[in-house]
Amino acid sequence: MLIQGPLTIGVLPNAQRQGYELHLSFTRDFRRMNLSDQGRVLGEYLAQLNETIPHLAADDRNRAGMLIVQQLVEQLLPHVESGELALEDSIVVEIGPDNPFTNLVSLMRQ
Repeated sequence: MLIQGPLTIGVLPNAQRQGYELHLSFTRDFRRMNLSDQGRVLGEYLAQLNETIPHLAADDRNRAGMLIVQQLVEQLLPHVESGELALEDSIVVEIGPDNPFTNLVSLMRQ
């Protein structure tokens, strides 16, 4: 993807459900920040996504992946800001074979 940020994203096949799993983890540097800096950095990352995505063509594979990450970060941000998440743990998102998330999966597997 085009924007580096506080998340690492891995893709694993899910043989039981014939789909994939996205594994989202926060970087070590991000986890070491204090709570207010974590909220600020994740908010800035979301702002970068919001600024970059509209400039990409609708059929751009980077755009599809970035939209998915944008949606996930929007959902995570308030929980990071409030300190509700254990940032050392990975977040797993299951993706079925016919789900639009497969655009991100195919992009990341290249």
